[in-house]
Amino acid sequence: MYAQSYHDAVQSSTLTSPEAYLSFFQYLRPKLNYPLPCTALTPAQCKQIQAPALAALLPKLHMNRHSPHAVVFGSAMYGELGLPDLYIDQCFGQLTLFIGHIKLNDENGQLILSLISHQQLFIGSSAPLFKLPFKTYQK
Repeated sequence: MYAQSYHDAVQSSTLTSPEAYLSFFQYLRPKLNYPLPCTALTPAQCKQIQAPALAALLPKLHMNRHSPHAVVFGSAMYGELGLPDLYIDQCFGQLTLFIGHIKLNDENGQLILSLISHQQLFIGSSAPLFKLPFKTYQK
């Protein structure tokens, strides 16, 4: 919804390239990132959500809408646009919440640690859960 309204506003605007780039980071990205840590979207779903915004933004930045993913989302240090990928933002937000609750040792953090301990017992390993080789224990 936000990406589509952003698309409509940017496509019909007279924004310059720097203004369009800044609008993406200052207006749209906070709106999209706020609920992400509490979601479990797939990369395809994130791409679908972000697609309308990119369809309007890339032409304003004098880029082809069909530019490779590496060019659009690659690091600005290497000459790419440096736009954030929504799926990466989601993963970062989830890790931030996960680590933050564990470090705070609040009720959610204690619940997370309890679930990790339960999962470790279920697997039947004495090694810490996150140090186990994934390929051995995947379903």
